[in-house]
Amino acid sequence: MKRTTALRLFSIATAVTAPLLFTSCGEKKDGGGDDNAQTENTDTPDSLTDELIVQMNALADALATAKDKASAEEAVKKIDGIGDAVDSIATRLDKLETPSEEGKKALNQKTDKAQEAMEKKMGGLIGAMMSNEEIGTVLGPAMEKFGERMKKHDPIFERFGKKK
Repeated sequence: MKRTTALRLFSIATAVTAPLLFTSCGEKKDGGGDDNAQTENTDTPDSLTDELIVQMNALADALATAKDKASAEEAVKKIDGIGDAVDSIATRLDKLETPSEEGKKALNQKTDKAQEAMEKKMGGLIGAMMSNEEIGTVLGPAMEKFGERMKKHDPIFERFGKKK
């Protein structure tokens, strides 16, 4: 794979995962009438942040499975599923009140650690992706699509944590 394609793929992966790790603490809005009352009763910014971290780790794991064109195509299916999960988490997160600055700071410390680990994990994938151009041609568009999906959630994620 061309070095620029691999770096572009890494840049896309980092760009779409970093904002997702920047959610923070807050109180719930009054749920009145939502058809998913059980979820509303259990969701907290902390629990949803944990779910986002799990999904971002799953994204890195999915990318790591791409060893050739066929496995890259399977990884794309996983990436689409991760996008669906993040969409759901963002919807649930949006139902919570904007956190205090103290709450944001506390959870940002948690997400900073997760982001460091994610960057290490993602950085290790570049070598493997650089060795096979097929992988980049399959994963590149999938990650761009994933990034576009995640971009629509930026206002939610920014409300709950660090700005990009």
